[in-house]
Amino acid sequence: MTNREQIVELLQSMQLNQTLTFPFTVNHTQIHIRRVMRAAEMYWVVEIPTRTNPYYSQDVQSTVDYLLQIRPLKQFKNPLKHFREETVFDTEFHA
Repeated sequence: MTNREQIVELLQSMQLNQTLTFPFTVNHTQIHIRRVMRAAEMYWVVEIPTRTNPYYSQDVQSTVDYLLQIRPLKQFKNPLKHFREETVFDTEFHA
């Protein structure tokens, strides 16, 4: 990515249950960004394998600020896009 607006557009275009993965680079860790519904609100969730707590935000600008603390702008290249369908389980348990 060459400018901040490209990351903003990429995040805003994400759909529910979509995941973007920025692969490992020589000097930077892998980053997963998910778009999820939580308490009837849409969030971006940033997960880094080396950190235990994910970052949650409803604000795209705050999410981009967080991402730019982790990795320089020019290192956000070639995102892998994944979709996960929502799974609903029955509430009954049969033993």
